[in-house]
Amino acid sequence: MNQSEDNAFTEADFLYDKEVVCPLCEKKIKVRVVKRSGLRLIKKDSDSLPYYKYINPLFYDVWLCNHCGYAALESIFLNELKSSEQDLIYQRVSSHWQYREYPPTMPLETALDRYKIALYCADIRQARESEMSMLLLKMAWLHRLKGNSEIEKRCLANAVAAFKVLYEKGNFPVAGMNESALVYMLADLSHRIDDEKECLMWLGILFNDRQAKPALKEKGRDLKYLISEEKKKAG
Repeated sequence: MNQSEDNAFTEADFLYDKEVVCPLCEKKIKVRVVKRSGLRLIKKDSDSLPYYKYINPLFYDVWLCNHCGYAALESIFLNELKSSEQDLIYQRVSSHWQYREYPPTMPLETALDRYKIALYCADIRQARESEMSMLLLKMAWLHRLKGNSEIEKRCLANAVAAFKVLYEKGNFPVAGMNESALVYMLADLSHRIDDEKECLMWLGILFNDRQAKPALKEKGRDLKYLISEEKKKAG
């Protein structure tokens, strides 16, 4: 592919419409889906926030029903809802909801709005920590992209609390991570919310984990070195 062809792509080229049935109101809706096979990864932050060329799939990870307002992560949306969950969402979301259309490509602010609705729906039905932690982490990533570090840290702190519960339960893998990866994530996120003591504790667990991959331990050593350099700068 030459440079002129490469530059011809737009965000819309990496999206397609899919028809699904809302598990709450049972109406057919169209959701925007990212063509994962065409994504071109540029880089990742240390806590796994990915950056792609042309499109940010993170903006499309929440599916939302235009009719009733039910929203959830793509991986969760089609799951069957209990009758008690349906009643609560109808009462607290759908009864106040007005039908709305979303643009064919998702701006950052619109994506954030949809995540807030998904988080509210998840909270109403008392979703599992694995779902809550990923919603909070992805919301934090969106606020990072927006440049709002204060709200990002609040979301990360809540994500850490949810991830800790998952670690204590020990039913791995969780949220796509094995035990070693979750320990590193807790260390990284603790550093990002300025909790150095917690960060070093999790790094200690990682370094003593015989099952942890060398590459992951190397990331842990990089993080420990970063903390050391920050201490030096702070005097």
